Amino acid sequence: MDVDTLARLVDRGTLVAVKYAIVRDDPRRDDYLSRLLQSVSPAKVISGMGERPALVHVRQFGLAAWTTGSGCIALHAVMALLRAAKAASDAGEAQRLYDAFMPLETLRDDISLIRVLHDAVTLSKLADMGSILPLLSSTPPEHHAKIEAATLALLGFERRLAESSAHS
Repeated sequence: MDVDTLARLVDRGTLVAVKYAIVRDDPRRDDYLSRLLQSVSPAKVISGMGERPALVHVRQFGLAAWTTGSGCIALHAVMALLRAAKAASDAGEAQRLYDAFMPLETLRDDISLIRVLHDAVTLSKLADMGSILPLLSSTPPEHHAKIEAATLALLGFERRLAESSAHS
């Protein structure tokens, strides 16, 4: 959709927010997003691609937040990442939190956003997701160990973060 049309829809109140989800090789270089933010307040734009572009989208472009899949595994960590991303002084902490998400996010990118998250929630033992929806195939078994390792690492990071927050 062209920027002018999108901006008119936001101005009229037809849209209350825009979910921005155009994958770029380098999210720091995004002419369309830059043009969009000249017409639509960044407070009304949400990054829609998970954690991978989150720091750039929030810190460089000023987007309000992002959609998350891996946050289903690590709710406290994703909220800490959002706070750190928005705090100008927390670049190191934001990067540390961001890095904890990348192994699972990379598997999601490489294999399947939906299937890996489905398996991750079950493997984390947070919930049994059951069978995957019709019209989707299951994750090939050769990927299960990698998904489980990344999921358990993120879940362990989440638990350590929650424990350290409780002691602060």
